[in-house]
Amino acid sequence: MALSLTTSNYTQFEKDFFITDAVVDLNTVNAGLMYVATGVKNDQYTIPTLTSTPQLNPRLATPTAYGSTVLGNKNVALGKFMVYEEFDPSIFENHWHVDQLNDRLLARGLPATFSTYLGAYYTKKTFAPVETLIHMGSTGYTTSKGSIGTPGTNWNFQYVDGIIRQAITGSALSVASPVALTSTNIVSKLEAAKNLMPKALMASPNRYARLKFVLSVEDAQKYEEALATTTYKNQDTTEAGIRKYKGFRIEVVAGLPENTFYFCEATTDVNSNLHMPVTETVGMNFNIDKLQANSDLYFYKGIVKMGVAIAKPSEFVIYTTKVAADFTA
Repeated sequence: MALSLTTSNYTQFEKDFFITDAVVDLNTVNAGLMYVATGVKNDQYTIPTLTSTPQLNPRLATPTAYGSTVLGNKNVALGKFMVYEEFDPSIFENHWHVDQLNDRLLARGLPATFSTYLGAYYTKKTFAPVETLIHMGSTGYTTSKGSIGTPGTNWNFQYVDGIIRQAITGSALSVASPVALTSTNIVSKLEAAKNLMPKALMASPNRYARLKFVLSVEDAQKYEEALATTTYKNQDTTEAGIRKYKGFRIEVVAGLPENTFYFCEATTDVNSNLHMPVTETVGMNFNIDKLQANSDLYFYKGIVKMGVAIAKPSEFVIYTTKVAADFTA
């Protein structure tokens, strides 16, 4: 069974909480870096695109059109996956939640307090690999399932193509000659990425609200170190790092790997360059219920249907040491 009681616990003092291990939440979405399109019921999400190249012409009685306008679609495939666990509530017979169990053996369910915690905990535990999937996902992974509790390498990330693979294999703007980021070179790499952004976006009056750098946890610490060691400016070593670069916000997400960052429009509105189509809000529906009428077991089942997309690759800048071959292993 997935749920077990390591030792009997009859403590009667604290009854209203469980201490769980730290988990990664879906912080790319929670940080407001993606437009989440809900209610996508089919297996494909379509982003309408419009491009035009109008030209200024001499005034003529009957003008001639020299520009072009193209209306197109960018299709995004949604991946489907689930999480499933079974457990036996009878383990609480030797636990301090025993007072929440029914005296009738055939009527025993989950203790109410634990049921509440379990739903939130399992959901967050599911969001941890989903957070990585957003960035490192690839339908090209060929990996084994692994053993119980130890998934095979990339097994959890094979359901959709993530942002990094889309950027590498697409037409995104890429900083040349990437190397491992350090506290001594990260500032120059941020500057190189900024210089690749199209002029129209850099001239926008809303550029500081919409354009953001998205860094990994590891690289954000390198940036803080760079600020702390720069002579005569930036923050004291006793202060928190300033998460900005030349006015542009720096967002830190757990799912991004080290030595990779983005610079793009990252907002919650439809004009964001990062989209997440899902069937439901936050993309997940879960249920905790009895397994079947003749069983004492309960189950947790969560189903996810989602995708991610770079809406405008020509306005998306990536710095990464990852290569296409990293997404087929």
